[in-house]
Amino acid sequence: MDPFTGSGRRTARIRVGKTVFVITQSDAQSPTLSVTRDGNGTGTVTSSPAGINCGATCSHDFVQGARVTLTATASPDSGFMGWSGSGCTGTKTCRVTMDGAKSVTATFAACSYAVTSSRNLTFNSSGGSATVKITASGAPSCAVPTVTPASGQTWLTSTRATISRNSGTVTLKATANSGSSADRSATVSISSSDSVRATEKGSNVQARVFKPLLHENLPERGEVPARSPLPQPLRIADGPRR
Repeated sequence: MDPFTGSGRRTARIRVGKTVFVITQSDAQSPTLSVTRDGNGTGTVTSSPAGINCGATCSHDFVQGARVTLTATASPDSGFMGWSGSGCTGTKTCRVTMDGAKSVTATFAACSYAVTSSRNLTFNSSGGSATVKITASGAPSCAVPTVTPASGQTWLTSTRATISRNSGTVTLKATANSGSSADRSATVSISSSDSVRATEKGSNVQARVFKPLLHENLPERGEVPARSPLPQPLRIADGPRR
């Protein structure tokens, strides 16, 4: 038989002695796997073996019968909601057997964050720390973000102290405001619609003012200061006796 290079299918019979062999030959198929991203969030989907990187490449032709694993990764401020199509469900990896063309949808949701404690923090001049409580919503995988004070505000730092699912705390630490009597403040953005305002009081540094001595009535060197006259006794005039 000649090599089969066309499309479709053909059958040939070969007789060897009294035995007839039937050979069926078809073109090598490469079914297409297509990935669609849905939802108001953002993220990427990649495949193993390589071929899908969606983002940029959202469809690929795989070898007939190949087993492809899809992995979804949400962008910051987004969460992965789950799979649909071609038997894929849940939020873990999606496994597809390429026995034909397949289509899978990955849904991403935007995360939203809210401050549930005070939005106005005040530190005294010696510095200190304060805890801000934050909740995240939008998708089960949304986590409390790492927040950073406004650029240039080096006196204030943030540390993501504890995280549980969809809630957590951020600790703000202020260094001492020594040598300045002026207050200073910074804004810490939690999301595009929520923030925390931190203010640190100026130090209470007050200069001591010494009153100079007056020299008008001081004696010259070697002089004996003049004594003030002694008070005179009060005299009561004799009046007529009654």
